[in-house]
Amino acid sequence: MIIIKLEDAPNLDEVATKAQADTYRLIKARFEAKQRTTVSDLLQELGLTKSAPLFSRLDHLQQKGVL
Repeated sequence: MIIIKLEDAPNLDEVATKAQADTYRLIKARFEAKQRTTVSDLLQELGLTKSAPLFSRLDHLQQKGVL
């Protein structure tokens, strides 16, 4: 299980790559809709086949202070 805390990210497009921003927005939308989300769900919606790029994006977003 992964627990993610979303921070306000008003400058998301300035600090994150497009892929990172897309990942953040997808996760935020899922949480706001109170949808249960699995890694498999995120991979499919982001068009990824491996989890490494997803976890890399999450790591970078955390380093940038938006997660």
